[in-house]
Amino acid sequence: MGTILADKLNEVVDSWDSYAWGAKLGGLINNGLNVAYGFLTEFDFTALGVKVGEAFTGILDTVDFDLLGRTFAAKWNALFDFIYGVVTTIP
Repeated sequence: MGTILADKLNEVVDSWDSYAWGAKLGGLINNGLNVAYGFLTEFDFTALGVKVGEAFTGILDTVDFDLLGRTFAAKWNALFDFIYGVVTTIP
């Protein structure tokens, strides 16, 4: 049984045009590289960086960092108040 399986697999391997498969795969890789290169050389990354910087500036100009700090502090106070309530209630 193993010999028959090996013989059939050997026939498949012998009939496989591996060079043609490799050439086809190489062509697909080359096409992908051409698309990537075209994008990377033509896209205006500077303009994208400017827009991202403007977005961050808008965030920094709008967020109330005092309120943000007080919110974080309130979160810890709420946690400690909860723990205190649990610990002081357990007999």
